[in-house]
This record gives sequence, structure tokens and C-alpha cells, in this order.
Amino acid sequence: MEDRKQGKNSLYRLKDRELIALLHTAGEEVPEAGDDAKALRLVLEKRRDKVRGYFDELAGKFGRNYVPGRS
Repeated sequence: MEDRKQGKNSLYRLKDRELIALLHTAGEEVPEAGDDAKALRLVLEKRRDKVRGYFDELAGKFGRNYVPGRS
């Protein structure tokens, strides 16, 4: 950790590895963190399915004879 004074304030900065370790430790202490992780996975899965569905629908509209740059 690095710290410096700016007037009456002390400013602290964590390095990347320290921050990740701190977040993992804090996550273990917060009971809701597991639920949040599950909710995040669910949201990302729904988003991925929505995007996949959009491109599947789009691909079906072009057909087999579609060639980018020639149509």
C-alpha cells in the first residue's frame, strides 16, 4: 500500500494484487457476496443468450446466397 499526505488528508492507494486480495477477503466476510456472484452469472448468461438469439435471427434473414461486399 502506498500513502501520501495532501493537506489535512491522507490518500491511500493499493496495488493491483493487494486490491484483489482485499476484495476476496471482504467477499468472504459478507454473506450476500455469494448471492451477488450467482446473480451476476445469471445476468451475464441472459445477456449472452439475448445476443446469440439476435445474431441467429439476423443470420437467418440473409440466407445462403448472402456474401458481404457483393450484395
